[in-house]
Amino acid sequence: MRKAVTNHFGLWLERMRTSRRLTQAAVGAVVKRDQTTVGRWEKGSGGMNISDVEALGDYFDDREGAIKAFEEDRRSRSNEDSDATDSQDLDFSRIPEDEQELLK
Repeated sequence: MRKAVTNHFGLWLERMRTSRRLTQAAVGAVVKRDQTTVGRWEKGSGGMNISDVEALGDYFDDREGAIKAFEEDRRSRSNEDSDATDSQDLDFSRIPEDEQELLK
């Protein structure tokens, strides 16, 4: 069973944005991105880079919180990827026995 991927950065960003009553477009202007991109970040489905994270952290005067949330998401995704690989049942029955040794 797959674990749900967390979205620490998206939740952090949405909390910061809404507590200041800013639109996604206004936040996007800070890092020269559009409203759609900020919406994706908040949902956890957009590609962030560390310079965007740092710029938003500086803007909201919480660089440490932004980076911490971003790193938590990276760890979570990394763990999910390794868990998914570990849990897959691999079928070696069609591979000749002498070649199976090469895969181990």
